[in-house]
Amino acid sequence: MSKLQNEYASVARDIYEDTPKAVFAAIAVSYATVGGELIRLGDTAARLVTEWDVLHRNGIVPQPVPANLRRLIGKVVEE
Repeated sequence: MSKLQNEYASVARDIYEDTPKAVFAAIAVSYATVGGELIRLGDTAARLVTEWDVLHRNGIVPQPVPANLRRLIGKVVEE
């Protein structure tokens, strides 16, 4: 399965195909930190990896979280 073949990527395929990876990373961090709130920047990696794991376990993305990042799953500090 290629990066273009998960159901979320197909929602806005033209945008997905034309958007640089760095832009998607910035969008993901912005969403994960509720608009870039500095108070939540420390949890960004854990939030992204935890969401990736959830998406994988639910069959949305085929790529599992790599072993070197699994330590971050669920390490989000809830307020």
